[in-house]
Amino acid sequence: MGRKTNNADDFPASKQEWESRITTRNDVLKEARESGDPQFVARAEARLDSALDGYNRDVR
Repeated sequence: MGRKTNNADDFPASKQEWESRITTRNDVLKEARESGDPQFVARAEARLDSALDGYNRDVR
């Protein structure tokens, strides 16, 4: 059986929490792009997309 993983973005959060996550993940994405590592960039983009989806789900 597979391990269950918890993604923080699957749980409801306040508008301030989402905005903080989005800001942090955007900074990480910029760092990833500067590093030139395609795997790092892909993971950072996925994490930012996940935070944006959560924001749209909980705040709008």
